[in-house]
Amino acid sequence: SRELCVQTFQARTVSPAFLVAMLVLMAIGIGLGAAERESRGEMITLGGTLALAWAAALSLLGPQWIRADLRGDLNQLDQLRTWPLSGTVIMAGMISSSALLLTVVQAVLGALGVWALALERQIPLPGPLVLALWVAGLVLLAGLNLVAFGIQNGAALLFPAWVRTDIRPGGIEQMGQHLLTAGVSFLLLLLFLAGPALVGGGSAYFLRPALGGWALLPGALVASAGLLLEGFLLVDWLGDRFERGPPAGAE
Repeated sequence: SRELCVQTFQARTVSPAFLVAMLVLMAIGIGLGAAERESRGEMITLGGTLALAWAAALSLLGPQWIRADLRGDLNQLDQLRTWPLSGTVIMAGMISSSALLLTVVQAVLGALGVWALALERQIPLPGPLVLALWVAGLVLLAGLNLVAFGIQNGAALLFPAWVRTDIRPGGIEQMGQHLLTAGVSFLLLLLFLAGPALVGGGSAYFLRPALGGWALLPGALVASAGLLLEGFLLVDWLGDRFERGPPAGAE
């Protein structure tokens, strides 16, 4: 119903820390434009490096901050199960909404970082290869984000008592619980990443004698395909658990 959709939208949150970080990046951009001509090159290089570093760091921090998914809708879980949609479709929508938002932010940061470093000739790669790697990197991040948010939503579905439905500061117990769940989520993400990274890195290594620097492109695409496959299988499994799980399990 329309009321449930409104409630669901209102329940979804983005951490204030995430917004503050975006404002900091905007301030850096303004600082770059206002920098003195003598130091502008160094400032541009620093800004580009920070943008790329932040885009990479969001792969770990973003899933904790962006919660436009099941974690914000646990109180409406009974109603969600009455929707005329399969569990896989619902979980796919929940997970992909957050993953897409994070990927877009990383795409913007990555584009700014690459542009800044290329402007100062800090990237020892040809322009076409840099562009191809940027696109492949986006696909890679999309797969990684899909898996990362799948882990977060799986925890919310299977262990709702251990998942905070908001992102407001709490006591020492909540802080410890948050650190524990974040650590477990990080280890699971590493396990999911190990296989695709090994296969993609191996592909790039064996193709390097023939392709040179271009071997990075098929390696990144192979790793991306592995992560996307893992994300699809995880979403499908969570959709089945969503349909079979009792509504009271999330309360």
